Amino acid sequence: MRVLVTTFGPGDAGKAFDAMRALPYDKLVMLGERGTDSSPDFAKVSDLEEISGQGIEFVETSGSSFLELVDDVTEVLVGHSKLESGGRSEVVLNVSGGTKLLGNAALFAAFRVGIRAYHCDGKVVRLPVLTGATSKDRFTPGQLRMIETLDHELTLTEAVEKMQPTGRQGTERTIRDLRKAGLLSSGAAHGKVTIRLTPSGREVLRAIQMARPRTL
Repeated sequence: MRVLVTTFGPGDAGKAFDAMRALPYDKLVMLGERGTDSSPDFAKVSDLEEISGQGIEFVETSGSSFLELVDDVTEVLVGHSKLESGGRSEVVLNVSGGTKLLGNAALFAAFRVGIRAYHCDGKVVRLPVLTGATSKDRFTPGQLRMIETLDHELTLTEAVEKMQPTGRQGTERTIRDLRKAGLLSSGAAHGKVTIRLTPSGREVLRAIQMARPRTL
């Protein structure tokens, strides 16, 4: 079974329809705050699903903090990936609906469990999550180190220095690979090349930081 899980809030019918058109599914699950399933936009989506002979499962998020929301979404993703027969469903996630906090938490949950994630809003963007892989599985040690190094914008020279003992050539190769993945962007300031994380790169950085074991 193919399950589409999408974050949702008032005014998000269009985003839900974008996801429904782009991502094949057999079952639609919506995540949102209390009362979202009483909104006119939810009714629009529900009416369309009823016409097609399918229903919507609405899951109310109970968390108020980022980590609580991550746990809420993780529970939904894991729960719908399992079938009663013991097999597994194919679950995909759309994070464009709902509050920004919920969307960010949903993306981190996708990194946590290795679920394909998309941002559907006019156009469909696949986010850098690999099926069955966590954030640490997605990148090489050198790439992870570079992402963590770029918690703020750096010049190329500064990045090379921080990546020692990796040489300049190896650092530039890592930068190229991350730029191709859409996680880094570069520019120029005062005659120097600068590099910074893109919004997707910052989500990966957040996932890496939060996945790191905590010390007492």
